[in-house]
Amino acid sequence: MGTFWEVDPVSREAAMSGLKIRAFGALQVWDGRCWRRVTSGQERVLLACLLLRPNEIVPAAQLADVLWGDAPPVRPNKVLGTYISRLRARGGDTLRIEFYGGGYRLSVEPDQVDLMSFESRCRDGARAFDLGHPRTAIRLLDEALALWTGQPFADVPERDTFAFEVANICESAYLGFEILARAVLMEFVEGRDRDLDRIDAVISGLRRVLRRAPFQERLWCLLMQALVLSGRPVEAIRAYLEYRTRLVDELGLEPSVELRTVYQEIITESFRPERLGRPAGVSGHAG
Repeated sequence: MGTFWEVDPVSREAAMSGLKIRAFGALQVWDGRCWRRVTSGQERVLLACLLLRPNEIVPAAQLADVLWGDAPPVRPNKVLGTYISRLRARGGDTLRIEFYGGGYRLSVEPDQVDLMSFESRCRDGARAFDLGHPRTAIRLLDEALALWTGQPFADVPERDTFAFEVANICESAYLGFEILARAVLMEFVEGRDRDLDRIDAVISGLRRVLRRAPFQERLWCLLMQALVLSGRPVEAIRAYLEYRTRLVDELGLEPSVELRTVYQEIITESFRPERLGRPAGVSGHAG
């Protein structure tokens, strides 16, 4: 999944400033002059392992298990050391990989790695929203989503460990976008930002995310609400029916009571915009 939100250029510049390692899309390292891709598949696996546990010592035995599984080379520690040396050479001063007590540690600052910066901004944005500061939440989440330039570790050879971690990162992105969309809609409803173009951008973004994760029920709820706010209640009804049909056909489930309530409000023209706080009954099926 590529980017799903049209990010403000100022937010993009703020988010990208100072980056040294990119984990979204192709794995890339800043060598002091330009961005360089890590061309070796095994080296990409190794760097991904270290990036998923930044500033922590990752045991060499664990790295070897991810790299080779049940078929390690004759001298795995020597080969591992060779890969580490190559990564250091490729990254210049960027990749500070140190050996400590039987393991390796990648030492980085949070603003140097897009993944770390993304997660930090998502947490801070969610906190700002919960504290009643939607504009701050929008800015932070805008910057977070500016970093999402593609699927995390998109060019790293598949490993079970990565699949689990990538799924968690995607869930963070979906939640971050949900909060961002909710904050934009709240600003519109409460009269602080009546720009319909922002609502249309939210709708487009929600549709893109839902093509990737079709059972994120909270996002369907937001899509329906955004469509009503933009004066398209018929499209909101169609969205509900599209989701319900897929949910019943593929999972044998019905939408939640909360989502059915929003649907009933739309068809009876009694929709209440103030319901844009996080719906307690819409918990989202697995995407």
